[in-house]
Amino acid sequence: MKKIEAVLPILCLCMSTSCAADWLDTFDFSSRNKSLEYRPAALELPDTSQFEEPSVDDYNTAVSLNNEAIEAMNSNRTKEAVQLFERAVSIAPGSKGFRKNYLIALNKAKNNKKLLEESLIVLGMEPEDHKTAYLMGLTYLNDLKENEIAADYFSYALNLSPEDNNYALALITALENTGKYSDTVFELLKQYASKINEPYPYYLLGLKYLERDNYSKAIESFSASKKLDVKGYSYHAYVRAAFYGGNLEGLASIVKDTINKFPNDKNINSTKRIYASLKDSTFNLTEHITLNVSGASSLEELNFTVRPVSDFQNHQKVEIISTEIISKGKRLSVSPSYDKDGALDISIPKSMWSPKISLEIKYKIELKAIYDAFFDDGVIPDLDKLKSDEKFDLDDSKLALLANFIDNIVLEDSDDLNSYQDIFIAKASAAVAKGLNYLENGVDNSVSWALNNIDRCDCTEYSRLLTALCLKKGIPARLATGFLIKNEFIGKETSIGHEWCEVYIKGRGWTPIDATLQSTMHRAYNKNLLNDQIFFEYPNQHERTRIGVHYTARNSDVAVSIENTYKISNYK
Repeated sequence: MKKIEAVLPILCLCMSTSCAADWLDTFDFSSRNKSLEYRPAALELPDTSQFEEPSVDDYNTAVSLNNEAIEAMNSNRTKEAVQLFERAVSIAPGSKGFRKNYLIALNKAKNNKKLLEESLIVLGMEPEDHKTAYLMGLTYLNDLKENEIAADYFSYALNLSPEDNNYALALITALENTGKYSDTVFELLKQYASKINEPYPYYLLGLKYLERDNYSKAIESFSASKKLDVKGYSYHAYVRAAFYGGNLEGLASIVKDTINKFPNDKNINSTKRIYASLKDSTFNLTEHITLNVSGASSLEELNFTVRPVSDFQNHQKVEIISTEIISKGKRLSVSPSYDKDGALDISIPKSMWSPKISLEIKYKIELKAIYDAFFDDGVIPDLDKLKSDEKFDLDDSKLALLANFIDNIVLEDSDDLNSYQDIFIAKASAAVAKGLNYLENGVDNSVSWALNNIDRCDCTEYSRLLTALCLKKGIPARLATGFLIKNEFIGKETSIGHEWCEVYIKGRGWTPIDATLQSTMHRAYNKNLLNDQIFFEYPNQHERTRIGVHYTARNSDVAVSIENTYKISNYK
């Protein structure tokens, strides 16, 4: 009997990240792009000492014009008011009162160029006039979109009146808009967020903490913002912070309430995605295994061997709904037998032999998210056996260099980690998530390949590299394969599966860690199995591959190739 076994690559669809630069630096998750230090430019104020005092008659004329202008302003005759104030200022140029009234009219008329010119003169006459500096900053910020110049004027105003929280908020907004001064914004927010009775500063502070992976502080900031927020953006941000930080207990009900209360937020899809991964769910999964047979007329016997998707811990409960052979436009329902390994043995009757034969297995899968997940089968892992996969390339000098590099990275947030093993696992998973850049490649590549192609890796390389790093340090680790439920997969055929890592933690057991998803979802998939992950098997647990085809033939020219696809749908 000739036997062919399918080695099906585990593919993964995730989100792209930026291109890598220096090879080793990309794995340093503790490094953050350093923001520029904001230093406000010194304002060049004009010399206004040349303004002479007007005669009494001229001053009275200016007063009359000023009063007419105020009356015109009150009657919404803004253009007329501007002209009257301009005449008053030209007659009495040294009068700060006339000039400040003129600024009000110019601001209402949106005459930005003249407004800035006159404001600068007012500041030259009265350098302590923080209100005029603030008005200039608002003009640059809101109308001219020149954020950095706006920041200089807001900073000037805030230095003159440090207790004015409006000035602080304006400065924070301008600096944030530049995208260059994150650290300065962060420090200002820590100083002023509690003093400004608005949700945005707390919200922005939460985002800054998230940038620094300080999830507890981010959650604290978003919680404060929620108390003031009637639009809902802080509620959705709170959900993301809790999810990214891995604080998942009880989060599903909070997410549901947020979706119901604020359904029109721009981040609603992200929140729905989080909810789908946390709530109990039931799906239909259809697996198609297709044989392309060359020389089918020479066959004498043909059958499938498939290890089906099965129950897994407290995470998934599986029921096989139907098993059918599809060929020649016909469907034949079959009742497979099980071998000693729990695999399905399906004999294909001669009447269904053809150049293209498909096996369709339909599953009902009930999923329940489990948090802080550990699986202990009571067996001490055999480290040598775990290392036997040649694709781990444990002798690769780059792997050794990377493992030692990760050892020396400083892990700031390590309060809940009690051993070197825990700390290395946390650092290695974060380093792999940051160091590799996602690109679907469709091939089951080795660790050496991944280390030489860090911009072309998918979930296979992410999980295999993390596993190899742990094994290199003597920490038992293994691969797990499955399927990741994504919105774009619902109701569509796909050949894309998923792969993650499980690490053995002494005294607790095996815990799942998904470095691929950590690259975008932070800690949500660290020690958690969520409702968008369907577990298939541990690929090295069995001597045989998951899907095998056995056949005998009269001639040696028979060739068989295998394609495997999945279709997921919501259970009805």
